Formats: sequence, C-alpha cells, structure tokens
Amino acid sequence: MVVSTDIPEIIHHIGTHLDPPHLYTSMQVCRSWNNVLVPLLWTSIDDSNYSWNRILDSFLEERRMNPSDSSGGEWARGVFLKYGHLIQHLHITRREVLDAVCGMHACTLLKTLKVGKMEPTGFQELEHEWMYDLSPEEQQEMVEVRWTDAMGNIVDSITFQQAFVPRSQDLRMVTLAQQEVDWEVTKEFWRLLRENWGLQVLRLDESLGMFMDHVSSEYFVETLRLLEDLTDLENDFVDIDLAVVLEVLPGLKRYTKFTNLYDPLSLTQPARRLTHVELKTSATCHKLLQFLKDAPNLVSLSIRHLKHTMNWCTPEEAEALMDDTPSQLQRLQIGTFEIHSRLLLETVLPWMPNLTTLHLTQLYPGLVRSFVHHCSELTTIEGSNVGPILQVTPGRWQENHETGALEEMIKGCPNLVKIDWIGRTLNDTSLWDYVGVWPNLTFLRCQIGGLKTLPVEYEAIWKQIKGLPGPFRHQENKALQLQESIRREQRLVLSRIGSLRNLRTLDIGADFRLHKNTTWANCGQGGTWAYGKRPKMYDCLRLSLEMGLDELARLKDLEVFGFEGIEHEIEEADLGWICENWRRLKVMRGLFSGHLLAETEEDLKKARLQDAMRKLRPDVVHEPSGVCIMVPLS
Repeated sequence: MVVSTDIPEIIHHIGTHLDPPHLYTSMQVCRSWNNVLVPLLWTSIDDSNYSWNRILDSFLEERRMNPSDSSGGEWARGVFLKYGHLIQHLHITRREVLDAVCGMHACTLLKTLKVGKMEPTGFQELEHEWMYDLSPEEQQEMVEVRWTDAMGNIVDSITFQQAFVPRSQDLRMVTLAQQEVDWEVTKEFWRLLRENWGLQVLRLDESLGMFMDHVSSEYFVETLRLLEDLTDLENDFVDIDLAVVLEVLPGLKRYTKFTNLYDPLSLTQPARRLTHVELKTSATCHKLLQFLKDAPNLVSLSIRHLKHTMNWCTPEEAEALMDDTPSQLQRLQIGTFEIHSRLLLETVLPWMPNLTTLHLTQLYPGLVRSFVHHCSELTTIEGSNVGPILQVTPGRWQENHETGALEEMIKGCPNLVKIDWIGRTLNDTSLWDYVGVWPNLTFLRCQIGGLKTLPVEYEAIWKQIKGLPGPFRHQENKALQLQESIRREQRLVLSRIGSLRNLRTLDIGADFRLHKNTTWANCGQGGTWAYGKRPKMYDCLRLSLEMGLDELARLKDLEVFGFEGIEHEIEEADLGWICENWRRLKVMRGLFSGHLLAETEEDLKKARLQDAMRKLRPDVVHEPSGVCIMVPLS
C-alpha cells in the first residue's frame, strides 16, 4: 500500500515531531510541505536559540564598521512583517528584535510574550547632523520642539510624559534621536500588549528600564485588566503588589517578582487558583501561614527570608490561624535563615505535610531535625550555586556553621529522588554507608570532598616511584602505604555511589568562580584564585580506573556525567571504559572547551580528551557545567 505524503494532515503530524532546524530543512522538500510547515516553524520564536544570534551579530559587526548601517533592523522588521501573524510564543532577549516586533504591528495572536534580560547593543541612533550646526540656544529650543512632537499620540488613556523624559540635555551622551526611538518603542510595546488579548504568559524583565524608565502602576493595572486569559506573570519591571494584580487577574496561577525586597506577602482576598508564587521578600511566621491559608491550592512558594520577631506565632495560634486545614504546598524555597529559626520551623512545617521539594541557600545543623521530623515525604533537596570559601588566608580557617548539615539532612530522608546543591560539599565519608536507604535516587549533583590526599612531602616521592618494582626505602614505603589507603577509600566511596543503580545524573563538579565582591588575592582551598577562578579541588574523587572508576559499572542508566573543576585523573583508557559501560550516556560536563584556543596545560589536556571522546562516542553532547560562586564566610 502506498501512502501519500502530500496530505496536509500527514505533513503536519510529521512537523510536530521536528525541531526548528529540521523543520526548516523539511520545508524545502516541495511547495506543499513548505505551505504546511511554515506556520509550525514560526509558532514559537526564541531569539536566543539557533541562528538568531549569529545573524544579528553579523549585522552588528557591519554597524561597527559603518555606524549609519541599519540593515540589521530592516532585516528583522521584514521578518516580523512577513511572519509575525503566525507567532504564538515569543521570547525576546535582543533589542533589535524588540524594536522590530513593536514597529511592525504584525504579532497579534500571541499567547506567550517573554522579554528576558536584554544587553545594550553599544550603539545608538545617530543624531541629525543639522542639529550640530545650531547654536546652543537653538539646540535647546529644537530639543523642546522635537520632544513635544514625540510626546504626541499618547498610548490610549494614560500619558507617560512625566515618567519618560529626556535623559540628558547633553546630546553628546544620549542623542535625542535615540530617545525618540526609545519613546516610540515604549508606546508600541504597550500597544502590543493591549492588542494581544489572548496572552496567557507574560514576562517583563527589569532590563526594559534601559529605555522605559518608569511605567505607572495605574497604567499597568489598566493593561492587565484587558488580558483576561493571563495565568502566568513574571513582573520584574513595574512596582506593584501581588494583591493588586490578583484583583484584576483573579484567574492568575503563577506570579514571580524578584526585584523588590519589600513586596508584602499578603492578600486582600482568597486566591484559590494561585499555585506558584516567587517573591524576593521576607515574611514572618504569622504572615507566611496567613498567606498559605489565603492561597489554599498553592503548591510552590519562594521567599527570601523567614524573619524572627519578638512575638512569634505559637503552635496554638498557628492552629487557630490555619483553621486546622493543612496547606497543599509541595515546594518551599527559602533564601536565608537565622540561627534560631528552628522555633519558627517548628511552628510552620507541621502545616506543610505534603512538602516534597526543599530549596535552600543556607542549612544549619540545628534546623535539620525540624525538616527531617516534619517533612517525611521529602524527595528533592535543592540549593543555590553559592558556596563557602573555608580558608580566606593561608593557615587561617574560619568556622563553618553549616558543616555536616547537608549530610545529616540526606541521612534522614530515605525517599530522596534528587539532590541538587552544587554549592555544597559532602565531606563526611561515613555518609556513603547510608546509600542503601536511597533506592529511588536518580539525580546527584553536589561536590564530594573530604577524601584523603597525599601530604606534599610524600606526593613528590610517589611520583618518582610510581610503577617501579622496588625495593623501596622507608619514606618510599610510607608513600606507598598512604597511596594505597587513599586508593581503598576512593574505591569504597565509588562503590557506594555505584550501588545507586537508578542514577540518571551524576555531577560532582562545576565552573567555580570567585564572587565579584571578594578582593583577596589568595582565598585558600589549595592555592591562588587566578582570574577569579578556584584552584582545583584535590580532596575529591579522582575517577580513574586505578582509583575505582570501574566501581560505577552498575550505573547502567546514567545519562549525565559531570566532573568540571576537580582534580580528576581521567585519561583515554578511562573514557574508553565509560563509553563501553554507560551506553545511555547523553551529556558530559568536564571536557567542554567552547571556542577558546587551548593555552594552558589543562586546556590542552581537556581538548585532547574531548577529541578522544568525540571519536569514541560522537553522540555524546559536551556541555559547560553550571557556575558555582564561592564567597568567604562572614
């Protein structure tokens, strides 16, 4: 039986399973395929993916050579004029794309509009040459005339005139021509929002403030009132309370705002549809419980800080406040605690019996008992990518109040499925005696340290005698004994990890960076932080076959393996073993070098190993690891 592939329904079905690059290729099969697949290709556009950056960067390069070149903007405007009516989901991170979208009035069927963090292009609209031929008095008069003219045609009912004013009368800093463009884009951007009544997801990044200094909350509320289908709002641009937003959007399900530390965690009326809230704010115990009561179907909540007050909420008051009805909360994220926060947790946690995910920035041993006791269903522990520097100056160690807390937390949670806290190091080697109680663990991403290392005086001896038959002198025998002890410990830990047979992700490294506000030239942990990057982590797993890599042979389902930033001993033979035993491996983090030229011995080794890995397993994707920011202990 012959099946025709010219039937539109069949072509459309094929297209739904293709990513944009393959869609673009398939469009060139014939005219009928092109007609069916073009709408699919343009349904969702993210200017940070695929060839958008490459094309736009090439236009920027041409503009650097010729500042009056506007071909990039013209190209983008032409694209959105032709295909804008097909776009339903639009993610913008480039100013050129935002200008084109706002200027063409073609995107009228949007369901998702996300304006992410936009970086300045470094260019501005050139001022008219005739302006510089005028006297200072004439220039000032012309600025007022042009600005008054630009302020005409105000968007809808509310004017931005008092909020959006010329940034500088000095035309050498910001040209008036650029301010006119910014103002026009501002007007058209809000018109774009108001014309897309079907919007369901909206994100406004604070970088919009680069050219939209302020937008009144009244106008924002008036705009939101038109977007009746909006269920997901991330607002880091307009200063407005969640309670006010919910008054005009009672159907809102998700709300995110990170830019205001003083957003109140309070509602003026019950919000039964609200399920996800992220605010960079602090809350008292009483405020937190009241919010949970007013949002009875909330499943995820993120706040910056749980505050201690003199008159904290007693367990009896909490019971009366919650009306004996536990919260449905499943995920809780709290940035910072105070040392004495255990009393607060003992009041709050009993009303979160369904909590399965905990995301923390800090964790003190005194708080672990509360979490373990009240969060019996906990399956996921997540943490920030910020870690402590334990030694600020050589020989001077600071006390880390969080030492051992994560280990105790893990030991007390037998149902763990995911541990994702790259900013913390598991230093207690006895922890690995408990791995049998985590039968369901599929994701392990944190540093593993605390393992024995050779003292400096024996390391040089070991390098000299390694592989030699002997006999050896006393110091050499001592070095051999120490190395054998290290090898046994390495194999023991790897054996314990290898028993976690359900692991899909094992990532024990990161791109460690020194916090930008840290000024010490030497921050310990093994040596100098050159260019803000941490020296190698030595008390870690070496990951060679000699040191026990083969103990991980039982991880047959492993898909992601990461070891960036640690002093591993992986060589070609070890990569061969990995390729042979981990057939389902898809991603490796630790050999990614980007497009940089190899300059150091470490770079050369990484390039050599990556080349070997690509020959062995070309299907494995090499990714950069996540960044871990290291800061000194206060």
